[in-house]
Amino acid sequence: MWRRVAHRIPGTREYARWRTARAALRWRARSGPPAPAGPEEVAAALDRLFARAAAAPDAEAVRRWAAALAAHSRLPLTPAELEAQLTVFAEALARQAAGRDPGEWPAQRVGRELAVRLAVTPRSFQDVVELIVPWLETLGDAGVEGRSRVIAGLGGGFSEGVRDRVLGEQLAAAVTSPQPDRPWFDAALDRLPRPACALGPDGTVVRANAALRALLRVDEQGGPPDLRAHLAGPEDRAVLDRALRAAGGDGVTGCGEATVTDPHGVPVARVEVTALRGPGGTCQVFLHDVTASRAWRQVPLPDLDEVTALPEQRDFLHQVQSTMDAAGADATLGLCTLRLRESDEITRRFGPLVRDFVAKAVAARITAAVAGMPATTVGRLDRDTFGVLITDQDSWHGVTDTVRRLVDWVSEPMWIDDSELVLSPAAGVAEARPGSTAGQLLARARAALHTGPEPGGRWRARRRAGVRPDTPHLLAGLADAIDRDELVVAYTPIVRLGDGQVVGAEASTWWQLPDGDRRQIDDLVSLADDIGLTLRWGPWILRRVVAQAARWRRALGEAAPRITVNIPRRMARDRALVPQVETALSDGAVAASQLMLSMPHSAVLQDNGTPLDNLVKLGGLEVPVALEGVGIDFARYDTLTRLFLQSVVIPSQLTATLDAPRAEASRQAVAENLIRISRSVSREVTVKGVRTAAQRETAHKLSAALGQGVLFGGPQPPEDIADLVAAGRSAG
Repeated sequence: MWRRVAHRIPGTREYARWRTARAALRWRARSGPPAPAGPEEVAAALDRLFARAAAAPDAEAVRRWAAALAAHSRLPLTPAELEAQLTVFAEALARQAAGRDPGEWPAQRVGRELAVRLAVTPRSFQDVVELIVPWLETLGDAGVEGRSRVIAGLGGGFSEGVRDRVLGEQLAAAVTSPQPDRPWFDAALDRLPRPACALGPDGTVVRANAALRALLRVDEQGGPPDLRAHLAGPEDRAVLDRALRAAGGDGVTGCGEATVTDPHGVPVARVEVTALRGPGGTCQVFLHDVTASRAWRQVPLPDLDEVTALPEQRDFLHQVQSTMDAAGADATLGLCTLRLRESDEITRRFGPLVRDFVAKAVAARITAAVAGMPATTVGRLDRDTFGVLITDQDSWHGVTDTVRRLVDWVSEPMWIDDSELVLSPAAGVAEARPGSTAGQLLARARAALHTGPEPGGRWRARRRAGVRPDTPHLLAGLADAIDRDELVVAYTPIVRLGDGQVVGAEASTWWQLPDGDRRQIDDLVSLADDIGLTLRWGPWILRRVVAQAARWRRALGEAAPRITVNIPRRMARDRALVPQVETALSDGAVAASQLMLSMPHSAVLQDNGTPLDNLVKLGGLEVPVALEGVGIDFARYDTLTRLFLQSVVIPSQLTATLDAPRAEASRQAVAENLIRISRSVSREVTVKGVRTAAQRETAHKLSAALGQGVLFGGPQPPEDIADLVAAGRSAG
């Protein structure tokens, strides 16, 4: 009723649609046979417009579908063309789900179109269906039967299309000669549907047809494209050379595969290169786009999950059965299954690509949690479930303790962009019984998944502490800031607790932003390291601090302070770190003892507790190393004696308890004992976050050698540090 009234009110959306419908009816009346434009016809036109508006998909949903399809398929469409095609599909699917006529695109035809014309792989199809299902549930006029009909039609049409496509490829392979497809030499290249170009005697392109320009994304108004410049690498250019040589030797067509790029160097297609010699020394080169077929035929390694590279269920069960057969009578075996309850919701909110990222992170955590344990097998049973076979030679308690560790490690927060994602996996565990098979053991472990209660909050996302809204923008510009020399280094004094003499300085990086703001970027460097963003900050900071150490050495002699640089985890584990340190020390002509690298425990220890190669190599160079995070994120105290440490750093969270009131004696005892332990396994202990004289005195009595904090001064220019050293005192 409202629509029938609103379309008469100027200024409303319904009025604009009514005017559009009337204009369309008047145009049809003038351009074709007379058509009545009475109230019934206008009402019918309005109903069609409203139906189309109700079926219009959300643009963001279509973009998610396009990303899911393109993630694991080579599509013969540009992103704009793909989104336009998916929008048409979505409108038709919405109409069919609501019980209306889908027009020329019923669900079955959409599924077939995805399989045949777009050459979508099964994995991409599964990803996009996982997005379509929740989208259909958001349509208010789509009933359960309509949604089921749409999903069934999509699946059936895709299956039919895959079958027809595979049969067609097999038939084509059966009737095609084993010799490569030999095109005919044609002087009129523009008549050829396949991309082609003509080469002169010197090998340069003298003419290119429209199909080649479209493939290479070259403007039709420009000159002939340089085909060699559009080949991705030396191997691809070698394919063209071989084809030309084969065609020129005895007239036989040369053939091979290469990757071609657009004018910006971005790969656009995988092509089959064919060359053919003609009269007068001329040559024609033909390209056949085989991108889609190569992507379709590419299969993962046998029985390995293509996302996590873990064994799939069949291979996992085979390994479990082999371990059970080989295990001794005294061994205790347990099979743990971990199910990610948030997987579907992550797919709906973030898409399949983020879901795969989470699965990779979970697989890495599970593998790390059981690393070094004997007779352990990890596999991915399905998209939501992982399986872990745990062996313990002593008792069942060792198995249950490992399961608790698995749950704890998987539940650790992970960062996606600027949001924190906390998983709450369901765990089920079953003990292997004499005479049971791997399949029976897995069935009991799966059944145990459903005995535990569902968590109240399945997932939560919050903004990363300390991350400002402009963090992505700053991360993107950080590399350019290094090139523009907009970064400076400040130094925080490190003093001897006994006499207050400045003996060291911790380097921190600051960015002079274009708007005049000055920001410390150590958090940005850590964030870039966490998300795998490659920066040139590491070599840059090493060169800067070594050069400063050399200047202090010339000015202050033996009293020159040692410089400490905080190295994030990924950089500390990088093989390039040691050569970068060697180069910086050699160029600056500075002794290795003047530079200390402070690292988290994950950067110095392997998962089984042995030192990493970089730590051993730095010890060989006599570069001192400090261990960060003792007492807050380091718990492998049994491994401390294996490490080559100059210093152990006590974090400010524990330093704050050194002057705690008597009522908090237990917290103070923890800090005191950690200082004593650290002193026994390293040459010195550095206490961070010293704010009061009482904290300084307590740390000194506990044999801590060095201190750092606001009591001694904050980040300062290098000249001020030199003045403090010369004066024989700290800033405090």
